Amino acid sequence: MAQADTLKYPYPTVPADEEQQRADELRRARTGGQKAEVKQDGNKSWAESRLAGRLAGREAEQKGLKEKAVDKATAPVSMGSRRALQWAWTSLIPSFGLSLIWINIHVFLRTVFPNIFCKLGEEWLPKEVLEKTGTTGKAVSGSAFIIEAMALAALNFIAFFIIIAILAIIVWLADSIVFKVISEGIGIWEWATGVFD
Repeated sequence: MAQADTLKYPYPTVPADEEQQRADELRRARTGGQKAEVKQDGNKSWAESRLAGRLAGREAEQKGLKEKAVDKATAPVSMGSRRALQWAWTSLIPSFGLSLIWINIHVFLRTVFPNIFCKLGEEWLPKEVLEKTGTTGKAVSGSAFIIEAMALAALNFIAFFIIIAILAIIVWLADSIVFKVISEGIGIWEWATGVFD
């Protein structure tokens, strides 16, 4: 018996009646669908810690299942947005740059709905590359993002100056036509009033 007392027990000892009471509480919480309450004194029995681990594992599993369900539900919409972004990039020249509008809308909607709209550059990559969590998948995705982001910034810069130039031409034409009409109108008015004098 003396030898048994000298061995250190790895778990903290809890009185038997208190351990039974805690086990009953955990059993009630498990069957009632409530979360198990953990005592604040830090003395958990082996059964309590095991049951708490199981409950945490189940919660993590349910969270993972919810995420998979959301991914599965948004997969068709996400694929449609990828294809729309591909179309916008490939039809930049035939559309005279009007598909740049969709690319900018896609970038904005990515910030609002990240599950549905992909990052720039990911629309060209196969699904297998995107699912890789290693450095290769991240490097390829990151470099594609940088290339497309720089291209988008340059195209937006060019489009901004084209829009400013078009507005300047419209204002110049309107200004010259309006002043011409007004000056001729004043001349006609002066002629018409001079005839009757």
